[in-house]
Amino acid sequence: MAKVKKRVQKQNARGQLRANFLKTVIALKGKQCNVLTCEDSKLQGTFEALKPRGTRVVLSDVITPANQIMSAAIIKHGDTLNYQNLRLDEV
Repeated sequence: MAKVKKRVQKQNARGQLRANFLKTVIALKGKQCNVLTCEDSKLQGTFEALKPRGTRVVLSDVITPANQIMSAAIIKHGDTLNYQNLRLDEV
């Protein structure tokens, strides 16, 4: 009985973590951000979505280092070092 209770508690905790993660991703939509790539390039754009498992990030209105503007870009997580200037003031 104790094992069942512990398993239910773990499932509830995982469910709450997942819900919080999804709320955060939803709150990021439309936020401006900078992406630093492994090639030491900076991209600027608007966060739109995170693909399942966080493998890719979708940005819109992307400005490249060559000052080209792209309507959208899908960036592989493995090609990035970090995301800068993502603010969650409303969360």
